[in-house]
Amino acid sequence: MIVAKTGHPYRVLLRWAGVLSVLGMHVGCSGADKGGPPDREDTQEGSRVDTSSATGAVDTSGETSEGETSDSDSAATVDSGTSDSGTTAELSCDRTVKCSGHYDLNYPSDVYKAQGCTSLDGTIHIRGDKVTDLSALKCLRTVSESVWLYDANAIRSLDGLENLEYVGEDLIFEYVGSLENVDALYSLTEIGRHLKIIDVHNLTSIDGLSSLQRIGEAVRSEEGMISIAGVDVKNLDALSKITIVPGYLILGSLPQLQNLDGLSNIVSVGDLMLDDIPMITNLDGLSKLEEVRGDVIITYNDSLIDTGGLSNLVIVPGGLYIGGNPLMTNIDGFSSLEKVHWDMYIAKNDSLENIDGLNMLGTVEGSVYIYDNESLQNADGLSALSRIDGDVAIYGNSSLVSINEPNEINELYGYIDIYENPALETIDGFSGLEYVNSSVEIRDNPALLDIS
Repeated sequence: MIVAKTGHPYRVLLRWAGVLSVLGMHVGCSGADKGGPPDREDTQEGSRVDTSSATGAVDTSGETSEGETSDSDSAATVDSGTSDSGTTAELSCDRTVKCSGHYDLNYPSDVYKAQGCTSLDGTIHIRGDKVTDLSALKCLRTVSESVWLYDANAIRSLDGLENLEYVGEDLIFEYVGSLENVDALYSLTEIGRHLKIIDVHNLTSIDGLSSLQRIGEAVRSEEGMISIAGVDVKNLDALSKITIVPGYLILGSLPQLQNLDGLSNIVSVGDLMLDDIPMITNLDGLSKLEEVRGDVIITYNDSLIDTGGLSNLVIVPGGLYIGGNPLMTNIDGFSSLEKVHWDMYIAKNDSLENIDGLNMLGTVEGSVYIYDNESLQNADGLSALSRIDGDVAIYGNSSLVSINEPNEINELYGYIDIYENPALETIDGFSGLEYVNSSVEIRDNPALLDIS
């Protein structure tokens, strides 16, 4: 996360899956510039080892260029159940066939190069509109690196991946416009790093992931994320076995999602981002969340009223961004929050009447920006705030009558800027302030009568 502050409104630049987006204007989790898997001009279709054939172990490790098959590789493929015509015969998965290499499956004939493999030390990339059938992959149980479908617009289902149990790095579906379900993934229990489902607009359910138990726990660092955006899913119940997300948990542009109940067992995430989920009214599905190790971003959720599901959070090690939630009347869900390690933005929440839910917040190690909240009447929720390491900007709050808090701050190392609050009458806050490193500017508040 990179935050750049301009003169007044803020811009949050979010680097996620190759997407550089803008908060404050809109995060826009879908419809971004396409990145996709890297082109591999030097793709090797790798080696194949059949460890249980009748004639003993067979090492067919001769390397082949993309689109070519060596005699030994061809023999192994036929032995695994491929007919001479390149179609799937009665494929048996009883044997262990270890394969390695990077498989770019862009044409139907490419898919048969991985037929019979039970484990793959490498990657599978599927791209373009030529591949429609993955049944040749029916023996595949483990992939050490990634499975990536990108712009693969002829695939309607993942039939053929029914035996896939483990993906060592990333499972990614991006811009797969024809994909209707992921039901074939019912055996998948672990993804070593990232799960990304981006702009798959015909996908209405992820129930096929209901066996998934772990994401990124092998690394337990910022690696390991869930990103779901631009999808018409109605629930996230398939994720109910997940307890830890080491990196980002990003949910955005989900017009049909009705609740977050499928996240009810998550206790720890890296960063939390909920953007443009217009049907959710509360965050109750996050009620077990005890730890966030980065930012909390809650933006542009048209029906969100209640933030109570976040009441276990005591520290936000990154920034706190609450913006563009037009029906949110309070932020009482942050009633346990004591410290924010970066900036705090509360902006463009039209129905927000108070910020009393922040009455335990003592420290913000960045800046505080409160602006364009049409119904906000006071800033009394900042009464416990004794330390701000950056700037304070309060502006454009058309119903704000008084700023009586905070009064416990002695020193401020940024500026104070209070302007364009047309109903503001009194400023009794900052009464304990003895030192400001930059400037204090109070202007364009036409009803202001008293500055104590």
